[in-house]
Amino acid sequence: MKSVIVRVAFRTALVAIIIAPMWAAAAELDQIHLMADDSKAGVQWYAKHFGGTIPKGSSRIVLFGNTALIIHTAKGEYLSNVGSVVNHLAFSVPDVQAKMTELEEVGVKVKRWGRNALKLPPVAALLYDPWGTRIEILKDDEFTGFHHVHLKTQDPKGTAEWYSKVFGVEIGRYKNLTQIYALRFGDAYIFVQRSIRPVEAIVGRSVDHITVKIHDFNSEMKRLKAMGTKFLQDPHQAAKHLRATIEGPDGLPIELVDVLTSS
Repeated sequence: MKSVIVRVAFRTALVAIIIAPMWAAAAELDQIHLMADDSKAGVQWYAKHFGGTIPKGSSRIVLFGNTALIIHTAKGEYLSNVGSVVNHLAFSVPDVQAKMTELEEVGVKVKRWGRNALKLPPVAALLYDPWGTRIEILKDDEFTGFHHVHLKTQDPKGTAEWYSKVFGVEIGRYKNLTQIYALRFGDAYIFVQRSIRPVEAIVGRSVDHITVKIHDFNSEMKRLKAMGTKFLQDPHQAAKHLRATIEGPDGLPIELVDVLTSS
C-alpha cells in the first residue's frame, strides 16, 4: 500500500492523505490508436510536446514507456473524440504551467482549470491536438508521459466492474477524485466517470480504439467467451502474435494482444 499526499486548496490549504490499493498487474494498456490527416506529423507532435520516443524508421508510432500511440493517416473525414465514450487522453508532465506556456506559444488553445481562490497554479489543463483529440495535462509525481484514457459513461460503476472482471485489475480511486473510478493497467490508468448525456459511438472519431496486452492469451480467450464477451474479431495470428478484438461498454473496440507483442 502506498500513501500519497494530495494538497487540496480552498480558502485555506488542506492536506489529505489518500491510500491507494495494491494494483493487480494482470493486463497492460499497450496501445491507443488515433486518427490524423498526417500520421508522421502526429507522431512528431506528440514526441516533441510530451517526451515520447519514435522507433527508428517509424512514421506512425510514438512510445511512452510501455504504452504506444499508433497514429493512422485518415482516408476520409472523422470527428473529434469528444462526445464519445473516450472523453480524452491524459499526459503527466513535470510542470503544468510550463507545458501550457509551451503549447500556447505554438498556437494551441489551452483551457486552464484547477485554480482556486488563492490563485494557485493550475493543477491540470485541457487542450486539443491539431487533429481534434482532446488532451488533459496534469502532474503526477509517480511518472511522466502517457497517464490515462478517460472514459465517460452513464453507468460508471458497471463499466468499471466490467473492466475489472474482464482484465483482472482492481477498481480504486485516484488521489482525491472521488467521482472517478481508476483502474491501473501496467504503467497507465483507465479512468471511468459518469456522463450526464448518452455517449456516442466511437466509430469515425479521432480516437479509434485501444489495445490491451494480456497474459496467457489462449486461456483468456476461452474465459472471455465463456463469460459471453462480444467478439468483434475472433482470436487469430497476425504478425507472429495472437490478437482478437472485443467490444467494451458503450461499444468501445478493445484489441487484445498476447504479452509478447511489440509494436
